[in-house]
Amino acid sequence: AAHRGVWQTRQMCEALEVSRAGFYEWMKRPQSDQTYGSPPVSRDMTAWGHECGENRVARLMRAAGIVAPNLLDRQFEASAPMGCFDNTSPRAQT
Repeated sequence: AAHRGVWQTRQMCEALEVSRAGFYEWMKRPQSDQTYGSPPVSRDMTAWGHECGENRVARLMRAAGIVAPNLLDRQFEASAPMGCFDNTSPRAQT
């Protein structure tokens, strides 16, 4: 869509092997902020009749190099272990 002033719609559709009707339908869709993570992708896939879980979509997106940017600059590396948790003792009877 950004190249509509450079090339004719007919030429772009032929080059991309899409129909002009499909292009115009795509143009009617609301614009996104260019970040599209695995939750909405997996919902869309399910809506289109392709059952696949969010984790699978996330794994495939990572493998394809499609990852959303870390806009919040969150640090996901732990500086140290949280602590030692002992789960060997029996649970209290209630």
